[in-house]
Amino acid sequence: MTINFLEKLYVLRSAWREAFIMPGFKKVIAHLLNPVDSIRYMEFAYLFAYFGGRLKDLNILDVSSPHMLAYILSRENNVVKTNIDDNEAQFIRESPRLKFLREDALKLSFSDETFDLTYSISVVEHIYLRYTDAVREMIRVTKKGGYIYLTLPVSALHQEEWLSYPMYPAQTKTEKGFFFQYRFGKAELAGLLASLKNVEVVSNSIYWEKYEGGYDALIYALRKNMGCGCLNLLRNSLLNFYSGFMLLKSSPGNFDVPKSFGNASVILRKGEKLA
Repeated sequence: MTINFLEKLYVLRSAWREAFIMPGFKKVIAHLLNPVDSIRYMEFAYLFAYFGGRLKDLNILDVSSPHMLAYILSRENNVVKTNIDDNEAQFIRESPRLKFLREDALKLSFSDETFDLTYSISVVEHIYLRYTDAVREMIRVTKKGGYIYLTLPVSALHQEEWLSYPMYPAQTKTEKGFFFQYRFGKAELAGLLASLKNVEVVSNSIYWEKYEGGYDALIYALRKNMGCGCLNLLRNSLLNFYSGFMLLKSSPGNFDVPKSFGNASVILRKGEKLA
């Protein structure tokens, strides 16, 4: 499925529309300057393009995703936004259609078959070793015939990324440092999908970076401290805006000509009968 400029522009417009319900003046300003991080343009646009007008009056579960998508979807759906980190609540202004709960993706508290749609944007790659368990939990709480939407990074070669410092709570620490994320190789992505029961892969698209090393150059620039919070915000806003439209190819590919970074968008449909 090709994601074009106008579909990404729709994501930007939808995110900007939510600016003034952000909790706090500083967050409003920060959001206006940087409404969507770079890869989110593709990830959000893919969801909207696939479902179209069907994203209405649904019960939706967000598993630790960037909070902006929950805001956008809660305009016409009931959304439960979750995260393992209580601090995420500072970004959420609850409403009759949007609730926040602290939840562990590996052990969700919801009953079986509760939600019409469950999504998790760029989350499973941060779960060390047990990412398959998290996806199985998402499948469990989704209704028969419902959908699960996942995004995750891929690469020509399977990679583990470790940091010398923690970037988020509940981050696995070993002698290697703090686990940050996987970039799934061809075999690892196929193995993950093949291990899932009672679901059909109805859509699986990989959007590769246009130029080799483009994503890594972007991350290096975003993490560089300019010594001033305002300058960091302004720089990151410009980088995310430009990269959101220019970093990834608009048409999906496969692993025949892989690069060091790609973003996979996967939609699963839960079977009508239990396995």
